[in-house]
Amino acid sequence: MLLKIGRAANVQRRMNQWQRQCGYDIEMLRYYPYLPGGSDASATGQVPRMTPHCRRVERLVHLELAGRGLRASLATCQSCGRDHREWFQVEATRDGIRAVDDVIRRWVERDETTA
Repeated sequence: MLLKIGRAANVQRRMNQWQRQCGYDIEMLRYYPYLPGGSDASATGQVPRMTPHCRRVERLVHLELAGRGLRASLATCQSCGRDHREWFQVEATRDGIRAVDDVIRRWVERDETTA
């Protein structure tokens, strides 16, 4: 399973840009900091927020996942001509997703407790 792990101020707008720019059909699994109760923040009354140092957290997550050998080795995108470094290849299992989720949560939590 391919996972795109990135940051955006407006996630829906960014997903739409990806679809137009590269033709990928992207489905959001989760956003972080994670709000218990699912990805529908409006249902819980909680407002999603960005972690204080989101660029640093994104970079640390990417480095750790790449160090685990999970970076997807995709060729240059035929649609936009770029190398998308934020794609990771993981097992399409609960354990595969959980391992990535644990990495992201750990770095987000660390950032929020030391900010």
